[in-house]
Amino acid sequence: MTYSWSVDDGLQGWANWSTEMGGPTYLNIGTAGDYLERTMDVELSPPAGEILRAGVTFPVIVGRGKPPAGSGRVSPLREGTVCGTGRDQMAADARQSEVAIGTVHIIELVSDEHAVLTRFAATYELSCQALGGQAGLEGSIAFNATAPLAALPDEPAAPGPITELAVANVGPQNGDQTTTTLTWQNPSGFGDVVIDMVQSEHPEKLPALVGTDFYGMYRGRANRYVARAVETGDTRVYRVVARGSSGRLGPPTFVTVQGSRLDIKDWLSQKVTLGEPIEFSGRLRLAWDYVDPRDAMKGPGLAGRLLILCSQSSVHYVDQDCSPVDRVRTGRDGRFSLSTTPVENSLYKIVVPATDRMVGNVSQVTANALVAPVTDLTAPESESVAPSPSARTSARASVRRGSVVHFSTVRAPAGSRGVVLLQRYDGNAWRTVLTKHFDTRRTGARRLAIPYREWRGGRHAYRVVKLADKRHINGHSRTVQVRVR
Repeated sequence: MTYSWSVDDGLQGWANWSTEMGGPTYLNIGTAGDYLERTMDVELSPPAGEILRAGVTFPVIVGRGKPPAGSGRVSPLREGTVCGTGRDQMAADARQSEVAIGTVHIIELVSDEHAVLTRFAATYELSCQALGGQAGLEGSIAFNATAPLAALPDEPAAPGPITELAVANVGPQNGDQTTTTLTWQNPSGFGDVVIDMVQSEHPEKLPALVGTDFYGMYRGRANRYVARAVETGDTRVYRVVARGSSGRLGPPTFVTVQGSRLDIKDWLSQKVTLGEPIEFSGRLRLAWDYVDPRDAMKGPGLAGRLLILCSQSSVHYVDQDCSPVDRVRTGRDGRFSLSTTPVENSLYKIVVPATDRMVGNVSQVTANALVAPVTDLTAPESESVAPSPSARTSARASVRRGSVVHFSTVRAPAGSRGVVLLQRYDGNAWRTVLTKHFDTRRTGARRLAIPYREWRGGRHAYRVVKLADKRHINGHSRTVQVRVR
């Protein structure tokens, strides 16, 4: 597309320039009208350290970003836009990268004895970097001069799309992060490749400008890009665009990599006992965009995804050494249920392995299964009654003062051995009245006898505490009440 503009006094044109190093280093030519509605408005500056002078051709960018070394800047806005991008869009972010790249050739530049610009003529050629706009612009600029013929080179060929775009995800690793690797095949005649990314499942949220500061991930000639430390909730759309040697853009190719969110039912209200099943249930959801700060990317349920429940010993903890104990695939609405039967103190995690189109996920330590040994306490002639305010369950027995109360407690499974404490409640605290050791020689015995002679009369509450060992934390029994006559 060719835009040739000529401005003279009859069109109420004007020109401003600034001079340094003995010559102009900035030039602005325009027509009358509102800032965003002028028919013509051109800003021009040479590469750093140079001045504008006739007979010189130099590379330029269009945009608000800092030009690379050896390049100047041009902004030939026609009715407020260039390459389909408005001045307000270009000014929205001062760090935005170039809207277009190209060259400017200055034919004529004349000033009077007061250093006031009197004549100017130049041609330009630009290749746009905005998707959906013109492929490029060629044209001329004239101020109080005859408009020169615009340079009309052969239309530069735009490259084809990149092909065979594939994704490989590895994770979760390093806690809860994934490494995402994109690979592709480059088209013939390409100059380089630009990759943009938006944290969303909506490709339309990517800007029309290619390689902008907040979205540009990569620019180069490789056919492989690695994104490290991708968070579990990062649903990402990648846009990969090939550019020709002239800067012309090929058609974009998109790929979406899903992130997920694990909603796990609160299991902490459950009592976890050694040798009894524990269930972990919840829902796996797609990590959508934030709707508001209270909505932590709650998308729809993800069906058919593999989940693994793994266990680590909390006694002999080894980082990253998590042994699978159950696995399941999510239902149609993303719901799942996993279970295991703990035999020792364990840390449990729910792991969502990464796939080609989804990053991995892992719950935090969902359960430090503080496994209590199977602990009870019985006494002769005791019977269950309703729980008292100070005890989970109460039972009553009656003996004479000075008699031996024959308590007993069950041995914990999985070879538990250690110390048992018989405790009595003395008004405001539990106090140990007898210490008993498991008899390691009678491993086949199902119960441990705890004989205790009580001399104090009245009604007393007792419980038994099994101390921690390498497989168990402290566990205490329900309460037994004994009346001593």
